[in-house]
Amino acid sequence: MPLRRTPDKQMESDSDANVTFRKKSRPSNIGNTIDNELLTQISELKQMFLEFKTNQEQKFEKIYSSFDEIKKQNRDLCNSIDFLSTSCDSLKEQIHKLDTECQSNYQYIMSLEDRLDKIEASSRSTSK
Repeated sequence: MPLRRTPDKQMESDSDANVTFRKKSRPSNIGNTIDNELLTQISELKQMFLEFKTNQEQKFEKIYSSFDEIKKQNRDLCNSIDFLSTSCDSLKEQIHKLDTECQSNYQYIMSLEDRLDKIEASSRSTSK
């Protein structure tokens, strides 16, 4: 007897008659329960993200306000430094001017002392 590799059409139709199929859909109450749980979890996640977002926005607002305050302080410091730099330059000019004047006065005093010495020497020689 030879071996058959494929079943006959007769055998296929007979075997299908004895097979029972199961419904793949779930009972409606289980599906509703799972759907409700998923919706609840999704709404909880949305609420958590909303709270997280609000918290982050508050933190960023604090950071931005601190940053603005620091920027204002930096502007004030820059203005103060500019003022001090201008004042320092002005004082340097005054010091230089006074130093030059002092040297000029010193030279004038020395020339007056030389003249006085010459006058005293000539008055001694004439009085002798």
